[in-house]
Amino acid sequence: MKILLIEDNQINANLINAVLTHDQVTHKLTGESGVDVFKKEAFQLVLLDIHLPNMDGVECLKIIREISNSIPVIAITAYAMEDQIKLYQSLSFDNIITKPVDIKLLRRIIDSYRKEIES
Repeated sequence: MKILLIEDNQINANLINAVLTHDQVTHKLTGESGVDVFKKEAFQLVLLDIHLPNMDGVECLKIIREISNSIPVIAITAYAMEDQIKLYQSLSFDNIITKPVDIKLLRRIIDSYRKEIES
């Protein structure tokens, strides 16, 4: 599966990449560079950190949704208070993963989207 990972923390990116070894992952460190590559390439899934420098994940999501409303976008966030989770859900994120990233949960979520895409 072709996945765009937009994550400014290299340690988190390395961890996620280690889980997704069977997928084609493109990693970008900023919202701007992530949006730029999203405009140029076809992805099947986006993993998007909320707290990014300059352009945050919410702003990235708005631009991504203008381009494609059908690509699943999963928020990755350390901000896991109930009101924030509800906000992210209302903004049309397809799923939310909290930090520190639960590897088993990440695999389960990715596998569920993989099954949808392959069917």
